[in-house]
Amino acid sequence: MLVIYKYYLNYLFLSTIINHYQLINSVSMMKMMKMKSVAEVLDLDESTIYNLIREGLFPQGYGDGRYRRWLSSEIEAYAIFFWQVKSVTPTNLAIDRLEEIEEMATNASKNRIDKAGSKRKSLEDIHSIRHRIGNQNINRRT
Repeated sequence: MLVIYKYYLNYLFLSTIINHYQLINSVSMMKMMKMKSVAEVLDLDESTIYNLIREGLFPQGYGDGRYRRWLSSEIEAYAIFFWQVKSVTPTNLAIDRLEEIEEMATNASKNRIDKAGSKRKSLEDIHSIRHRIGNQNINRRT
């Protein structure tokens, strides 16, 4: 009985180490983006993004000040929902986080159209971004 218990403890120890290694490996595979890259991907000014963060319509990111970074998968999802490109689906995000980002992006998109002097101009912007995203291969990890 003692031998079985000993093997069981070794199994638990090894499985814990393996799970920890897999977690570290998956975190190191995540690509982080700086504000400049985020602004380029979303085709928005940095000040607009900071305003959206302040209004709760954009993910906070990780870190502070000039060291703030965003997960590329979150920004990819935000871009898809913000520009309403339904034919593309984001990857590598938990469902609850995906729903949260979808809600923020949808609200920000509605705000942008409402605040624009001309809805037509905003719709033209959305169409051009949809076209640009549709013709561009989005980097995806498999």
